[in-house]
Amino acid sequence: MGARKLFIFISLFLFTAGCATVSGRRPSWMTKRINSSDILEGVGYSPVESDKRSARDAAYSDALQKLTLAGEVEVKGYLESRLYSSRDFPGREKGDVLLDSVNKAIFNTILGKKYFEEYYDGSAKEYWVYVYLPVSATKRISAEEGIKLLDNEAKKPSVNPEMKKSLESIRKDLEADLDKYKSEEDEESKRLEGLIPK
Repeated sequence: MGARKLFIFISLFLFTAGCATVSGRRPSWMTKRINSSDILEGVGYSPVESDKRSARDAAYSDALQKLTLAGEVEVKGYLESRLYSSRDFPGREKGDVLLDSVNKAIFNTILGKKYFEEYYDGSAKEYWVYVYLPVSATKRISAEEGIKLLDNEAKKPSVNPEMKKSLESIRKDLEADLDKYKSEEDEESKRLEGLIPK
């Protein structure tokens, strides 16, 4: 996904969300993190030079980029082990497209489930954003996006019956993963409520 599209998406969401925390006391997440292997985190920052909304958007982009980089190992590992390794998967060359699709879904999940906190420091003219996501959510999203890719591959007229059977087998594995990760994500989300530093 292009940086421009991401910026536009984030700007539109943030324009409608309007949920900034403005206070004199800095939130603890600025210095303290959960630091758990079950949670991905990203903190973004931007100085406010003229427009507070632009600084907010830049801080969100920075935080989301850091979280995405932290989660990329998880996502690539999942895709490699579940889609590509020891399988004759025809869509391997579409790995970047699939990774972009997973990243976009991660952004949507963070913003949609409000897995973020923000802080504007008026005296220092700084905007700070903290985003977080359960690791199981990245696996769930990877499975969902992998299923979409498999379905698109299976529809192609060039796919022979043997390949179609292989794609169906991979899809069943991903569906089983999906049920497991949804359950794990629900548990981790509940646990997160008490862990997020305020």
